[in-house]
Amino acid sequence: MPISIEYLFRIKSSPSTEEAFDWIAANGGDFSAYDIFRKLRFSIFIRETQGNYGLSQGRKCLNDFVLYEASRRQTKILMSFAMAGGGMQFVQWLRNRLMRHYNLFSTDSVYVDCVTARSGDCYYGIGPVAAYPTYAEVRPDRRPAMAFADGAVPIGAVHPLWNWRFLSAMRETKVMLFVLTAEFLASVWCMQELQQFGDMLNNRQDLRAVVLNLYNLDWDPALLGLPAERVTVLTELKETGLGGMLWDQGLWGISSDAFDNLVGTIGPHPEWRES
Repeated sequence: MPISIEYLFRIKSSPSTEEAFDWIAANGGDFSAYDIFRKLRFSIFIRETQGNYGLSQGRKCLNDFVLYEASRRQTKILMSFAMAGGGMQFVQWLRNRLMRHYNLFSTDSVYVDCVTARSGDCYYGIGPVAAYPTYAEVRPDRRPAMAFADGAVPIGAVHPLWNWRFLSAMRETKVMLFVLTAEFLASVWCMQELQQFGDMLNNRQDLRAVVLNLYNLDWDPALLGLPAERVTVLTELKETGLGGMLWDQGLWGISSDAFDNLVGTIGPHPEWRES
């Protein structure tokens, strides 16, 4: 890229993020870089990474993040879910079906954060302090709620900048898919993602949500201030014994009819097709 990381650090104290973006665009910055930095809310990102990791690691953090953003495909569907209670296995199964249905191939097209986290640089077996700030931690997830019926545990992955990446995907997507379970409603992080979606609705007229209500829960988006015309709730009961990726006893999915109802609600979107 023609804009150096060192130069971008020099403008970190600009009084206005928008002024900094405009200056870059007017002084030779290419528009791909311009769009990337606008999406990342560059100056805020700089202050956070430099404050957490120091200048040298902060520079690497930004460089890695920019390369990640420059190489990824646009997110078409962003999924929010609770991992516990079989949720992680379900969303990976559902992600695969959605990608096949819409002819999508890139990691971020149907965005599931634990999948995206392990698709890049990762570390295993060392403490987070010793790792680069942009490396994901990959390890067995031994939390009791994550165990399979036979005692096996899944491989978990978390990126230290997971929320930045999640919000970046949310700024791109037009469809959010919330998997509503009892575990979702009990999760602080899931409630945060739901709130972030509500906040972004104010600036995004093209953003909407589909909610898969898998426990037939008495849940009304209006109680959270979410406009009914922007949120579609589908009540679909879970099914077990589906096999494939949901091979283990107790893992669950949705029926073929429920899946057809879901993609019918999302819409056909031939423009999403990746070659």
